[in-house]
Amino acid sequence: MKAIIQFPIADARPFSPTLNLRRAVPDFPDPVTEITPQFVHHFGEARERTSEPDEAWPDELKFVTAKRAIQFHELEKYRLSGSYANFKLKCTYRRLFNDGWAVVRTEIGFSIQHRKKIKHNRTNYCRFSINDVLSIAQDICQLPTLVFGKNGQTTKSGLILQGKHLAKNYALASQNRTNSAADLSLPLVEACNPLILIELENEEASLAVTLEQTAGIVKVDEKNINGAKLFYCKLNVRKGCISTWILQKGTASNSQIRSLRMCLSRIHAEREVLDSILRQIKRGELLNKPSEFSVDKLDEYFNKRIKFLDRKSWYGIDQSEIINAIEATQKVVRKASNQQLISRYEGSRRQVFEKVRRYQERRNAHTINNIVKIKEGAIMVDKSLTIGGDGNIVNIAENMENVTNSVNNNFSESIVDKNIEGLVKQLHEEIHKISQEVNPSTAKKLARNAQSISDEITSEEPDKRWFELSLTGIKECAETLGSIANPILNIAQKLAPLLK
Repeated sequence: MKAIIQFPIADARPFSPTLNLRRAVPDFPDPVTEITPQFVHHFGEARERTSEPDEAWPDELKFVTAKRAIQFHELEKYRLSGSYANFKLKCTYRRLFNDGWAVVRTEIGFSIQHRKKIKHNRTNYCRFSINDVLSIAQDICQLPTLVFGKNGQTTKSGLILQGKHLAKNYALASQNRTNSAADLSLPLVEACNPLILIELENEEASLAVTLEQTAGIVKVDEKNINGAKLFYCKLNVRKGCISTWILQKGTASNSQIRSLRMCLSRIHAEREVLDSILRQIKRGELLNKPSEFSVDKLDEYFNKRIKFLDRKSWYGIDQSEIINAIEATQKVVRKASNQQLISRYEGSRRQVFEKVRRYQERRNAHTINNIVKIKEGAIMVDKSLTIGGDGNIVNIAENMENVTNSVNNNFSESIVDKNIEGLVKQLHEEIHKISQEVNPSTAKKLARNAQSISDEITSEEPDKRWFELSLTGIKECAETLGSIANPILNIAQKLAPLLK
């Protein structure tokens, strides 16, 4: 089993009207690797791949090593959780890629092997299930790591949290110190959402998804990806959720698998960085004082990148199906509002900005996301709401659990009329029942109002005005949901006279 974790970094400095904010070397995407290789401080020196360049991705030939960028704290002692303790993790590479424009990414590769081997030095294959694979992915995200910053400062954290520190180190290492404005441009370098990819040999796993799990785990049609097996999900980890791909060779050739792996990596990084550039324009960090140079650069970047993301196929891989798999775990509940989108900037070409507008509308919609959670080895699918493409996620299951605990704690510590206490608890139970079936934003409003009632009832001096406001909020939400919320509406009507 192999694993790759990617940390995309958006570098918007090339689009600033202030020129030469970034160092001229290395000469990305083709840095010098001979005799005296070019290098990036805090990361390493430029290298060339030992294998043949990929036909589909010729610009992936060179990279900068990143051994100095991130290090592992006692990796040899790290044990995977549960029944996977006999498997060991080995870091196989740490690399920094840069397209010469805005897309920078740090990628870290791992091998996962059983500690006991059989003859011929061949790993004793274990038949992993998809549950096993996702559990191991969670463990990798929690790996204890070290990032060394400016003046020898050390940041120790779980691997998944190191993206912002890697971005900061890259920004400092690549700034043009001869330019007095370089320090002010550091916020133009942003960490983006990470990605994890797990790759397995055919003998290593039997990947099957149950009907219940298909809401959160999407399989890409094998005929569209040269016979490989590919699954996508948003995996819940301790500090949020991460885009996760599970890849198995199937009938694809080694070169086809390699191209597919690169395609998944590139699509994720390109989308994340494009989103970051658009956010920076909206915040006024870019194009605050547009120049002809910066507008032309952005137009060129948007035109090339959106064209890349919109293409249907690439060297036998149906790229549109990969993006469809990502979006299949989402459901649009409200289109993006005009306030969320950047306006056409002065000097932009109409044809290019039309592509930007369509891309923004897709990416900034309010969506319900199905999040995969591993609990005691079993897969659970929760719903969450992504608010307008800004990355804010409301996890409904966790929110309901927090409200349940709060309500129970309130009543355990207070003396309240048993009829009222019983109705409030029933109200919360009914809200909990429908929370996975309705818009997460509505479920959250219902839960918040139910909690407000319990908070006020159990306070030393209850203010009845809050009861009326909370009950009104519950009734309004319930009425918009129709018959599914009738039990909630009935309980609210019973509570109203008791709380006057």
